[in-house]
Amino acid sequence: MIFFKPLSNSNSINFINMKGTSYLALFCLVFSSLTNLYGQSITTVNIEASEDAYTKSGATNTAVNYGGQPDLIISSNLYSLSPITYYSTKSFVKFDLSSIPSNAIITSAKLRLRIQSESLAATNSTELYADLANTTWSQSTITNNSNISPNTNVSTVTISNKVTVTDFAGSIDYREFDVKSHVQALVEGRIPNYGWRIRRNPDTGNLTAATYYSSEYIPGNTYFYPKVEIKYYIPMSVTSATIVPASTSAASDGSISPVISGGSSSTKTYQWYTSAGTAITAPAGTSLNLTGRSYGWYGLKVTGTGDASDVMYYGFLVGAKCATVSVTFAPDGNYIDDAGYMNGISGSGTTAVFNTQKNFGSTAAITAAELSGVYYESLLRFRLWFDPNLTYNSANLTLYGNGHSPTDRANTSNLKLTNGPWKEMSLAYTNRPSSTTPSVTINAIAAGNGNTSPAVNIVSLINIWKLNNPQNYGCLFQLISYLGNNTMMQFNSSDAASGVRPSLALSITSTDCGTNTNLFYVPEESVGPEVADLRNSNKVLRIRYKDYFDTDGYLNYSIKCLTDDTSILSTLIAKNANTNWISIDLNSAGLVLNNVYLLELTDASGKKEYLKFKVVNN
Repeated sequence: MIFFKPLSNSNSINFINMKGTSYLALFCLVFSSLTNLYGQSITTVNIEASEDAYTKSGATNTAVNYGGQPDLIISSNLYSLSPITYYSTKSFVKFDLSSIPSNAIITSAKLRLRIQSESLAATNSTELYADLANTTWSQSTITNNSNISPNTNVSTVTISNKVTVTDFAGSIDYREFDVKSHVQALVEGRIPNYGWRIRRNPDTGNLTAATYYSSEYIPGNTYFYPKVEIKYYIPMSVTSATIVPASTSAASDGSISPVISGGSSSTKTYQWYTSAGTAITAPAGTSLNLTGRSYGWYGLKVTGTGDASDVMYYGFLVGAKCATVSVTFAPDGNYIDDAGYMNGISGSGTTAVFNTQKNFGSTAAITAAELSGVYYESLLRFRLWFDPNLTYNSANLTLYGNGHSPTDRANTSNLKLTNGPWKEMSLAYTNRPSSTTPSVTINAIAAGNGNTSPAVNIVSLINIWKLNNPQNYGCLFQLISYLGNNTMMQFNSSDAASGVRPSLALSITSTDCGTNTNLFYVPEESVGPEVADLRNSNKVLRIRYKDYFDTDGYLNYSIKCLTDDTSILSTLIAKNANTNWISIDLNSAGLVLNNVYLLELTDASGKKEYLKFKVVNN
């Protein structure tokens, strides 16, 4: 058994020996300081063994513990000729990875055993396999009878390489296993850290032993110890954003200025996209800061240069000053995180499948269900920056059905606030975050592929996320109750086809009115879906109309209530000299709270503009 533990979590190369100390650790601490000076974004840690052991099969060996030996032996030998029986020797190694952040992206992980003697057919050999163990064990008690078998949720490493590492102690030959995917799953907490089992392939036959040094060989001489070299970086995230709304609902002068942290390198490239997914070239389409934008949402792709997988997508909302506008966020899967998990174990013994460790981040559905005693839940997060300077009047989430099955009872579900971080491609039952209220109910849906109808208003969740966007962990999709009866609600995920992915229809009002102390409303040439809010305490419409309105000094306006189809006012009003705005006092017009009204402006030439509005409380 081998334990490794890094000394620190800095951007550096570090060694730690948990059984003893050596001047190697001091050397690496100095090297750590030097690498921090140069600000490298990928951290390298070399971690030394603290425990290791091997086990033997065979009548006289199965109950023997070999945890204190100076060797790690991996072999298969003839035990009996009648009948022909072989005994195998397996080695076990384990690592303490707790100092590596759980959100780290592993770029490389090499498990190295220093060679004492080998008789393998090839330098790059398929004769040794490395499995993640599925059961806990300790150096002082492990034997062949412990029956440590491989974890079936991760792939066995089926090839190893002979490598020569040169350092101040000289050139050293190691047997090396690439365990990158294993370490990623261990660090994230999806797979419990029970270490590795290393065995011959096959482990039946009269095969010469491969022998390596253990951490018990010459205590204190740590350069003999098994080691793991891990390289990682912290993924990119948006830590803050300054968003300037467009000056009017028809203007294109808004901007977005995000701050990005983390990533594999300090050098990054940027590409902005429209809500339709079209790459923006100008102005500033390939810069971090985007300018010259009308209201709507825009997507940013950030690419780091230190690792091929270092890519982040994020969306941003731009409002319009003194106006209420509608924006639909219906992106591709790059801007949505969703994944499910389940509990339960399938099978038993050495063939057991731990469903609790499975990830469903790439499936085309999100599920809330209870089926034959196993329950399913999912997490959903929009990668969208909710500007705290916007008022969110409504946020209607539409989810598209994908096989609802309320077999024994109604499948009423809800969306609850998620409390902690998670990643789409590593989420499992074992590392799921907690959740809490507030929650939003999703009414029961009949069997089939029905959508959420009406859409689910999640504005209560958004009003929490907008206060601290870096801690927007999305929401948990689950059944209202798990009672032991079969039922399921299931929707398409972000991995489904375009048009049936989760979408969010937002009504937003910008509280930023520039230097004006009073709200100005901007009519449009046609009647759109936007509804402006007129404050109940001051029912005065201040209208900024287009410059093409060129009249003899007067405008005609009429107001009609769209809620009950009645006319309210119709009159002429004088233009303000040398300005493009008018003021209409509606305090005596008898407007009803929350009714929707339509203002129609007409100039002397017959040109028209329209504004929909409603009276709301302050």
